[in-house]
Amino acid sequence: MSRLLKFLLVILAFTAKAAVADVGVEVRIGVPNIPPFGYDEDKGEQVDWWRELAKRAGFQPNIRLFPLIRLRKALERGVIDAAIYGPGPESQESVVDLLVHQPVHFSFFNPAQPDGDTKKLRGLVVGVVRGASSVEELSRKFGFEAFPVSSYAIGLGMLNRGRIDALYGIENIINFNFRKNRDGLAGFTLPTPVQVKTIFNKVRASQAFAEKHPDIVAKIKSTGEAMKREGFVEKTIRLHEN
Repeated sequence: MSRLLKFLLVILAFTAKAAVADVGVEVRIGVPNIPPFGYDEDKGEQVDWWRELAKRAGFQPNIRLFPLIRLRKALERGVIDAAIYGPGPESQESVVDLLVHQPVHFSFFNPAQPDGDTKKLRGLVVGVVRGASSVEELSRKFGFEAFPVSSYAIGLGMLNRGRIDALYGIENIINFNFRKNRDGLAGFTLPTPVQVKTIFNKVRASQAFAEKHPDIVAKIKSTGEAMKREGFVEKTIRLHEN
C-alpha cells in the first residue's frame, strides 16, 4: 500500500470519527401531546425548547409525543430519556429532577366571578378536562359539580353555549385554545382567570440515562439554566401565542 493511500485512509477515518462526534448522543425526549406544549414532533413550546437546548448542548434530540399520563410512565420505565412535566400523584424513584422549567397555573374561568370570589363556584357545573390537577379536592372545598370534557376547545364551546357554568384547567392552555378558536366563539369574552393552584414543570431524566450519560445530564442542567436566564421559555410562549 502506497504512502499516499495510507495517508488518505487515515484522513478518511479521522473525518468519519469527527462526523460521528459532531452528531452526538441521541436523547429520546418525550413531549406531552397538549398544544401549545406539543402539536407534533416538529412544533410546540417544549419542542422548540428541547431543540434549542440540544443544539447548544451538543446532542441529537429524538422527540416523541405522548399523552401526559403515558409520558410519566415512559420516563419511569426508560422508554424515553428525558421529559418535562409537573408533580404527579405518585413519586418516581427511577426519575431524576434536573431543573425547573416553568410555573403552571390552574385557574377557574367563571363569568360569575369577575372579582375572583371562589365562593361563587358553589352549586355550579364546572367543566374539567380529564387529568386536571386536584379536581376532587377543589370540588369539595368550593362545592361545585365537576363535569368531564374531552378537551379545552370543547370546554370553551360548552361555556360559550351555557352548557357549563365555568371551566377549570391550565390557564395558558385555555388562553391558547380561546385564541385559536376565536372565530368559532364569536361574541364570547373569556372570563378573567382566578388562579387557585400553581405547580412547576420540571426537566427530568430517567435514572438509567443519568447514570449512563452524566456528562449529557450536566449539559442539560447548565444549558437549561442559561436559557432560563435568557427568558427563552417566555419568548417561546409569546411565539406560540401568535
